[in-house]
Amino acid sequence: VTEVRSLKQAFDSNVTEAQCLSENVDVHAVAGCLKLYFREMPQPLFPRSMYTKFVEGLGLANFEAKKGCLLSLLYALPDVNLMTALHLFQHLKVVASNSAENKMHV
Repeated sequence: VTEVRSLKQAFDSNVTEAQCLSENVDVHAVAGCLKLYFREMPQPLFPRSMYTKFVEGLGLANFEAKKGCLLSLLYALPDVNLMTALHLFQHLKVVASNSAENKMHV
């Protein structure tokens, strides 16, 4: 079993223990575990039925129109999807704020 799978199994069985374990594994394994979580979701975080609307919203040239469209689409998501997306966005904001160290620029 790979380090990623082991970490995912730990999260599936005991989140508190997995959080402790995640502090002692390679950062790439933690990232791989997160990607695996999203890949194995029964339904996508952003439903296929909304995909075209998200793409169209992202393509808007006017910033305010883009922001309004995307916020409207986000708030139309099921609650669990919205909360997951917000947590993911917050995490990505932290990653981007440390870009000098992690070379992960926006």
